[in-house]
Amino acid sequence: MEELEGTAPVVQCLAVGWVPRQRQCACRHAVSGEILHVFNGGTWDDVRIGEIRLPPGGITAIGFFEPARHPDLLSSPDARRALSALRARSTPAAR
Repeated sequence: MEELEGTAPVVQCLAVGWVPRQRQCACRHAVSGEILHVFNGGTWDDVRIGEIRLPPGGITAIGFFEPARHPDLLSSPDARRALSALRARSTPAAR
């Protein structure tokens, strides 16, 4: 709800990561770090994607990219976390 002004079912938690304080924190609060969770929100069809509304002052755009592009588009830790979540999603034990 916070990022895309919508809701999605949380099917499962795919990855959890710790981001230490020396990395810029988007929340702008004095914290020793933050814990990031990556959830499986299911597969969205074109209608569901079309319902996404970007709140003013927040995210300015979204995009959908092949996992092979993650290393080019994300920081190394974020790319590793995203690829780890994708592996967890495709593992039968994770379903």
